[in-house]
Amino acid sequence: MNEQAKHTPTPWREHTTDGGAVYIQKHDGGLEGAIARLDFGENPEADAAFIVKACNGYEGLVEALKTAEASLQDYLDGGEFVSENVPADLKIIREALAKAEEE
Repeated sequence: MNEQAKHTPTPWREHTTDGGAVYIQKHDGGLEGAIARLDFGENPEADAAFIVKACNGYEGLVEALKTAEASLQDYLDGGEFVSENVPADLKIIREALAKAEEE
C-alpha cells in the first residue's frame, strides 16, 4: 500500500437500504459516504458488520500491541519491569480488546 494513501477515517458503520443493499459507510455520512457495497457472499450484513468491527478496532489493537511489546522488550533487555506502568498499559490493552470484542 502506498504510504501516502490514507483510508477513509473511522469510525465506519454498516447500513442496509430498504432495497436490501448492504453498504459500509463513514459513520457521519449517508450513502454519499459509502466506502463499499457488499452484495455477495452467504451473509452480506454479517460480513459488513465484521469488516466494520475489525476496521474500527484496528488502531486501538495496534496501539495495545505496541504497548505490550515495549513493556516486554524492556523486561527481556534486562531492564526493570516498571510496575507503575503496568496499570496504564493494561488499561490500553483492555480498552482495545473490549472494543474489538463488543457486539
